[in-house]
Amino acid sequence: MIIWRGWGILVLVVFGVCGGVAGGLSHGNPIAVGVGFLGGAAGIWYLGKWFNHSMPKAGYEAAVNARAQELSRMVEVGAYQHPGLPAPESVEEARAMADEQLKYEAESARRGYFNRHSLFFLPMQYWAVVAAIAGVALIISGLARG
Repeated sequence: MIIWRGWGILVLVVFGVCGGVAGGLSHGNPIAVGVGFLGGAAGIWYLGKWFNHSMPKAGYEAAVNARAQELSRMVEVGAYQHPGLPAPESVEEARAMADEQLKYEAESARRGYFNRHSLFFLPMQYWAVVAAIAGVALIISGLARG
């Protein structure tokens, strides 16, 4: 059974297409297939970094900024109350409590934004290492045979 989350299945697609095209064009030459795997590894790395870091960064920053503005407005109008704690006695105390709350919420939200695309619970970009190792192993075995 294949387990993936988000676009993690693209790891198998990129890996298979690059290895398959290289193998088909070279009539199964292991050195060429290894080079194809190395090309697939580069593609998987950049695709994984884009899906798991570059793309969600803007959404994460927008959400944190919106929450910071919301907490700031609550402090300014005197309506801020940290859950589970007594009401702040001054604006400075409220601002410090709001900053701590924002810091905690931002760190909690970070897990929901980044590394959401995985295959077998491993983020996409780390599969590039597996593809590169397979490529190097094929190249070495092809050189050893030849």
